[in-house]
Amino acid sequence: MVRQAKQIDAHIRGKKKNTKPFTIAVPEGWDAHGACIVRSWPFGLHAVFSHDLDMPGGRSWRHLSVSRINQYPGWGELKSVVYTKDLFDLDRDIVMVMPKPEEQAVAYPYVLHFWQED
Repeated sequence: MVRQAKQIDAHIRGKKKNTKPFTIAVPEGWDAHGACIVRSWPFGLHAVFSHDLDMPGGRSWRHLSVSRINQYPGWGELKSVVYTKDLFDLDRDIVMVMPKPEEQAVAYPYVLHFWQED
């Protein structure tokens, strides 16, 4: 259930100053945190969702990272988070990208990233 819509200013995260704010519905159980919305579950699952504007090529992408402290999230956990209402357009594909080894930036080893172009 959607609590309320919040407007998040994308230039908070270092984007271009002329970037327009976007509005996202904050799903039940999630909290606005800066330019992202976040959720943590008591059993150790964490998720961060953002709308990345002004990506290379002028593209706009929705991004979700899902993690656990000491293991990758399970398939059921991933489905329940990725398919949360209002994060992604569920009528379109959502992709998980595995970058080339030299392009990986692994600050947290058990994080999976999901993307969808607007």
